[in-house]
Amino acid sequence: MSELEQALLISQANAQPNPAAVQALGAGLGALAGGVVSTPVHMLGRAIGGMRGTNSRFRPGARMAMTIPAAIGGGIVADLIRQESAKQSPEAILLAKLKAGNFNENDRIAAQNILMRAG
Repeated sequence: MSELEQALLISQANAQPNPAAVQALGAGLGALAGGVVSTPVHMLGRAIGGMRGTNSRFRPGARMAMTIPAAIGGGIVADLIRQESAKQSPEAILLAKLKAGNFNENDRIAAQNILMRAG
C-alpha cells in the first residue's frame, strides 16, 4: 500500500462520524417519531377503554409498542446512511481511482488538497 493510499484512508477515517453516536442519534430520533406517531392511536385506545371501563393505569399501550421498534429502525437507518455517505466521500472516490489505475494529475492535486485540509 502506497503512502498516498495510507494517507487517504486515514483522512477518510477521520472525516467520518462516530458510528455509535450516529446510531444513538438515529435511535433517539426514531423513538421520538414513534412516540409522536403513536400518540393519536394511544389516545383513541384510552377513549375506547374509558367508554368500556377497561382502562388500566399500568398498561403503556400503543406509544410504548411503537416507540421500541421505531428506535431500533432509526438506529439501523442512521447507520446505513452513514455507510452510504462514506462511499460518496472524495477520499473514497480517489482511492477507487488509485486502485483502478485511473489516477491522473487532477486527481493527484485533489488528493493533495484533501490531505492539506486534513492537516
